[in-house]
Formats: sequence, C-alpha cells, structure tokens
Amino acid sequence: MITIQKKLPSIITLHENIDSNNRPGKLIAINDYDIGMSIKRIFYLYNFDKDVSINKRGCHAHKTTRQILIMLSGSVEITTKHLNTNEELFFKLSSPNVALDLPPNNYISLFNYTENSVMIVLCDQVFADDVYIR
Repeated sequence: MITIQKKLPSIITLHENIDSNNRPGKLIAINDYDIGMSIKRIFYLYNFDKDVSINKRGCHAHKTTRQILIMLSGSVEITTKHLNTNEELFFKLSSPNVALDLPPNNYISLFNYTENSVMIVLCDQVFADDVYIR
C-alpha cells in the first residue's frame, strides 16, 4: 500500500520585533528557524496591472521547492490545489506579518492583486525550470 504524504499550504504568523526605544516603523526579522527552512532564493512581484484579466500569476506547481509568500503591501487572493489529493484551498494575504507556507506539489494561482501590491517569496531551492509543473 502506498501512503500519500499530504502536505497542504498553511498560514504562518511572522512576529514583529518590539522596539523598546519607541523608534518609528515596524520590523519583522525572518530567520531560518522561524520558518523551518534555509532560504536559497528570494524574489518579489510588484507593479500589477489594474486589468483583472491579466492580473494573474502563478498557475504552476513545484516538484520539490517549498515557498513562503509574504505581502509587503497590498493584498492578493490565492487558490491552491494539492496534486495528489486534489484538495483545494483559498487564502487572502493582506498583511506583512502573515505568510503562506506553500509546500511542493501544490498548484497555485494568484489573482486580484490590489494596485499597490508587493509580494516577496522565500524559496528553499534555487530556480530550476525543470522542477515546474505547468
């Protein structure tokens, strides 16, 4: 009998550092141990079009790469579908202290970005086109 390992996307909370000197602004530091992975690649998405018909990203899965998606500003809606179980989930990210932990083998679509959106993505592997599932 084959056991399917079902790792689904989940929301994680990133904690703001408390500044005892009351300096302006907020700081969120992310260490490897905070997210349970070593970061090998970082990229960010920005400058989305107002036209919803072309305001869609993702539309693929990764065979082996785990990603952490964080909205630095604005908001985005996300659907995921696990490739083995077909389980579908919906998320909305709109805060820099909330992240989506996206394990491998989950097809992702990102849509309905607000105009001022900036998303940063942390990856546990470097880019390789042959590990994409489109």
